[in-house]
Amino acid sequence: MAAFDVGDALRGRLKQGSEQRLLILARIRSLDERMNATMKQIDKKIKPGKQSEYDGIDSEIAGIEYKRNTSAGLTLNEEKKMLRKMKDLGKRKDELEGYLKVDNKIKEIRAEKDREYESLNTMDKIQSELTRALKRLDIAKLWGDSAADVVEREVVVPEETISQVVGRQGANLKVIESECRVTIDIDRARDNRRGGRSKDANKDEPAGGAPATARVTGVPANVARAVERLERTTLAVTVELKIKEPLYVMLTSKRAKQLNQLQEQYGIRIFDDRQNPERRGRNSGAPDGANANANANANANANANA
Repeated sequence: MAAFDVGDALRGRLKQGSEQRLLILARIRSLDERMNATMKQIDKKIKPGKQSEYDGIDSEIAGIEYKRNTSAGLTLNEEKKMLRKMKDLGKRKDELEGYLKVDNKIKEIRAEKDREYESLNTMDKIQSELTRALKRLDIAKLWGDSAADVVEREVVVPEETISQVVGRQGANLKVIESECRVTIDIDRARDNRRGGRSKDANKDEPAGGAPATARVTGVPANVARAVERLERTTLAVTVELKIKEPLYVMLTSKRAKQLNQLQEQYGIRIFDDRQNPERRGRNSGAPDGANANANANANANANANA
């Protein structure tokens, strides 16, 4: 008897889930077609109404009829108005009957679509969990770890840092994956109801807009190292400093030796604006590093001006 392969079982369930997902999407498309055909049945000349209006028409007609039969001294003109009102109400009732019949069909189709979308979202969640489980198995095999030890952590990646985190053609992620022995997926989830779908854009930068999520998978120690590397960018802050010319010359002389030492010591990047007479240095890095460098620059500036 062949040994049970968990990976093959998960792949089989993923395949079944994909097939079921296609069937759900096909049913949604069919419901869209039914919806369009049903909406064409609505006569645009008819004023829309509610069930409560339809239900109240008979009692309104009965009230007018009672008044016509019991009121003494009605003029012929007043009676004609009452009869005309009753006729208009009867016509309105017929219009509403047809309108509400179509409107109820539309509501039924919408409710059915909502159920299908709920099924689709549930299916996507199941597929996502199966994919993660299979990924843990693959990572365990790749790095020679136990699948039971593999964990996953999420890091929120602000929109303005996505390109720095990912790098050109995923270069930055590949370096972290290789050095930390993990895998990193960049994901931006979209709700099916809004016309999108959950999409894993592994090593590709997601389309702009909302923050993305970096999912880091591996054994706990490796994941912690990778998360720390990612957060050097995702948690980075920028501090702007105005510096005088003597300090600028000191920092940038000898192939920017002083700048490079500061960047290496504090784990930051320093940019300068060469267009302004009074240089503006921008220190970008982890909060502690950027603030420490700001203090270092402030001390250097004080010494340069002393």
